[in-house]
Amino acid sequence: MEKFFFGQNLLAALRGMTEQLVATGMLQIEAIGAMLDAKEQLDTQQLLQVMAARAHKNYQPDMEMCTLGSASRSLGPAYRNGQLAAHVLSKRMQDREFASGAGGRGADKVARFNQMRTTYCDAQDHFNDMAGACAPGVPADSINRDVDFRETVGQPLTIDATLTDGASNGDDPHIFALASNLYANDTVYPFQQQPYRNPSAHPAYLNIREIAARRNVAEYSFNSLVGLKVAGGQQGETVGNFAGEVYRQLGFSEADARKMVGRSPSYNAAMELMNKTVYLRPEFYINLYAKPANITRIGATIRAANLMQGMDTFNSQLRSEMNLSQILEFEVSRVHDLIQNRIGPQQAQGALNR
Repeated sequence: MEKFFFGQNLLAALRGMTEQLVATGMLQIEAIGAMLDAKEQLDTQQLLQVMAARAHKNYQPDMEMCTLGSASRSLGPAYRNGQLAAHVLSKRMQDREFASGAGGRGADKVARFNQMRTTYCDAQDHFNDMAGACAPGVPADSINRDVDFRETVGQPLTIDATLTDGASNGDDPHIFALASNLYANDTVYPFQQQPYRNPSAHPAYLNIREIAARRNVAEYSFNSLVGLKVAGGQQGETVGNFAGEVYRQLGFSEADARKMVGRSPSYNAAMELMNKTVYLRPEFYINLYAKPANITRIGATIRAANLMQGMDTFNSQLRSEMNLSQILEFEVSRVHDLIQNRIGPQQAQGALNR
């Protein structure tokens, strides 16, 4: 009876209850699974949104990076143009020294004096004594530019000269005139071919070449400085407009800003802009509060500019060492000649005694 009652009633009921519990449990698990799926989906979406916001923050263009990037655009062309200008100026100075024409140094000085009278003469010099020597109509902006190193080369960030286009325009004549007054004031006399065929004249000719070589070492510093300051070429005209805007942010007028950087900034002007001028603006420090990633990029750019500035300083020190080595060699040669003059007679006297 008990087995019959359990088998016919309870067992079937328990089976139905078990199926119902399993079905209900599966529905609950499905709801829990849907909740877990939704959680993972929302977490994934949140992570993607966080990464998108971080990327937008880190990789958004920064105005200060554009400033430094624009300032560096003309560095390469300006540097190469400056090297070429220094080479051309060196070649011109050598040609002037050894190819002064049939008139020799006299004709060279006459030509330079006439150029001074018509282009650079200041009637007020020497208590107005130059008034009688100066030609009428001397341009006011070129007075004494052939002797004023500060005005011609030292002060301007960009010299309005190219020296490489075969034409004498802008500040080209002023640079040539200043170089002629600074170096080789006395050029070499025209060589006569016949005397130098005599072997006894060879030492004198070699001495002249030695003087020219030593002088070229001193001229190289001047030529390199001019090369660093000549205009950067057509590639730098856009940078010139940008650089003028930076100076205007510092309070310079349009004319003064253009005078500071020139039409096309030189290598020296571009380095001045990157290593000094951009840091004088309040906008530079305001932009440092914007994006941490951009601050890192700006730091890398500043270190790169410092490396370039360090290399320029190193090259300047090399030129100084070359000049010092020439001075030292002059002193050594002088002492060597004194000793040689003392030893020579003693050796001759010893040979007579033998």
